[in-house]
Amino acid sequence: MVRQALILAGGRGFRLGSLTDACPKPLLSVSGRPFLEFLLGYLRKRGVEKVILSIGYRAEMFRDALPEGEFNGLRLSHSIEFEPAGTGGAVGFARDRLDDVFFVLNGDTIFDIDCQELSRALEDEPSALAALALREVNDASRYGSVAIHQGFVSSFTEKSSRARGVISGGIYCLRKAALAVLPSPPCSLEKDLFPRLASGRVLLGRVFDGYFIDIGLAETLTRAQVELPAWQAGFHRTSPS
Repeated sequence: MVRQALILAGGRGFRLGSLTDACPKPLLSVSGRPFLEFLLGYLRKRGVEKVILSIGYRAEMFRDALPEGEFNGLRLSHSIEFEPAGTGGAVGFARDRLDDVFFVLNGDTIFDIDCQELSRALEDEPSALAALALREVNDASRYGSVAIHQGFVSSFTEKSSRARGVISGGIYCLRKAALAVLPSPPCSLEKDLFPRLASGRVLLGRVFDGYFIDIGLAETLTRAQVELPAWQAGFHRTSPS
């Protein structure tokens, strides 16, 4: 099992307007708690023991709300970007602290899957350098779509017209060796690393069907206030400990 995860939590969250002027998006209150606490609870239940929070915007608020050390059975540490480096730069910056295989998650998204299946997929395909958790949606226009062939990601399509498609669910399992392909920061996992891995046929894609929400829009943040407490109650009843 993969025991380490890096959470990308350094962004500004411009689509939420004034809501993130005073608070980073992953720390926005959901049912009276920071959204990030729901994500940390999910990781602990899925066997993760060590979490690196990649932070930048209003980093001091993360240090106050979720300081380094023990938190509900997890060992938290911080990786601080002092200038925006993009999602790829954030992972590369933490390179020296990463295990040989690790998870990367978006700090504004919950995708309720068995993320350890991604690590098993990598184990079964020694040539692969990374695996993406994917999901099928009725409207892929907001996210862009992903094409897969024989278990490998073959291409990515930018955001386009409304259509059903397969999208990234915001959970990745990477071998540390994949970071050798990263360009200099600022750079993006989604635009710089993953397309390069796909072109080399070393990027796996697995489609999952699980509860999904991201809080990147005001309407989805509103939905989360009701949905996440109910999801968590069911998750704790049914998930392995």
